[in-house]
Amino acid sequence: MKPTVLVLLTACLFGLVTSLALPAYLKPCKKGKFEEFNDCVLKTINNALPTLVKGDRKYRLPVLDPLLIKRVSVSEDNKRSVALNVTLEDAKLKGLKNSKVVKSEIDLDKKHIQFSVTLPKLVVDSKYSISGKFLILPITGTGPAHIVLDNVKATYTCDFKLIKIKGEDFIKITKWDLKYDTTKLQIDLKNLFNGDEALGKNMNKALNENWSELNSALGPSIAKAFGAAVTQILDELTRVVSYKEAIIQ
Repeated sequence: MKPTVLVLLTACLFGLVTSLALPAYLKPCKKGKFEEFNDCVLKTINNALPTLVKGDRKYRLPVLDPLLIKRVSVSEDNKRSVALNVTLEDAKLKGLKNSKVVKSEIDLDKKHIQFSVTLPKLVVDSKYSISGKFLILPITGTGPAHIVLDNVKATYTCDFKLIKIKGEDFIKITKWDLKYDTTKLQIDLKNLFNGDEALGKNMNKALNENWSELNSALGPSIAKAFGAAVTQILDELTRVVSYKEAIIQ
């Protein structure tokens, strides 16, 4: 059985498109009725997840748990009640090994893919710097950050086009987006206010008691950084893998 459009979905999920034969842990699906095809995709990807997140050098698949993100930045208008300038550096995202694909939609004619993923817990550990105000309270500090998001539901969408290279078609992502929801965000920022323990404890308490406002401030930048990492991996790999290797017409 030859690889089908499943390979393209895997690319959007994990940055994997390859001219090699599919590994044993990725079973191909036949292109057919939409519902039947997507049922196969969901089963195949979910069965392969525990192996995929470990990385596979042969297929140029990096380790995805933890997923390393070099930098996340947030800058907000200081006229708002929550106006934070935040930088997270060398962030490690943990928990993807427990994720599950719950929905996929592939439209090859429109060159559009969308999938939804859930995971019970996403943990982010990084170095941080912060300044600004949170609910009119001033905040400042640098040090280690520990962030936990519970019951994450993420939706990633991507559009692609085909470009010609030496007479062959190659996939090129043209637009992407990632959004997520969570039922709770918990955060622990060490060394707030130059190490003042009393002020730091009170600020961490305020951040956690008003986690929804904090998530509204941090969430878009976290989603953008995560989506950019996935898209970058995909773009790098699809430069050398032709469309016909990923899609059986």
